[in-house]
Amino acid sequence: MTAHIRIEQKIAADHRAITRLEARVSLLTEQLPAIVEAEAAAEAAARDEALRKRAEACRKANAVEAKQILAEVDKLSSRLGDHFARLKEIGDETNSVNQALHTNPVADRVTCYENLYRSPRAGLYEFPFSEIILPPAFSGGKQHWPRR
Repeated sequence: MTAHIRIEQKIAADHRAITRLEARVSLLTEQLPAIVEAEAAAEAAARDEALRKRAEACRKANAVEAKQILAEVDKLSSRLGDHFARLKEIGDETNSVNQALHTNPVADRVTCYENLYRSPRAGLYEFPFSEIILPPAFSGGKQHWPRR
């Protein structure tokens, strides 16, 4: 075989390959919109399923977990209200004793717990317990502080 025939055969083979590749490109170009649409639909379905799972987890957290947490908050708030009530009693008694000592100074004035343990410092504000509000954990429940 001569070089000329081999080159013509090679050119013919290359033309067939190019024709096959062009046909494949044409087919893929035709299929691309459907593939893109299918992928978008699959992504949307995955997002929808993820949102459904989140909604179910959120529903469970609200219905079950939050109820347990609120019951614990109610229990702890009640105990904290008891402590605030006792601190108020101590503060009221301290004020009463100091007023009596003012008119009858038989002993040194009593330093209140706020000055002993919560002394005001420059640039620091300690929120007073008397201004704290501990609401009921459940609707219609008892407010824990301030107590009425």
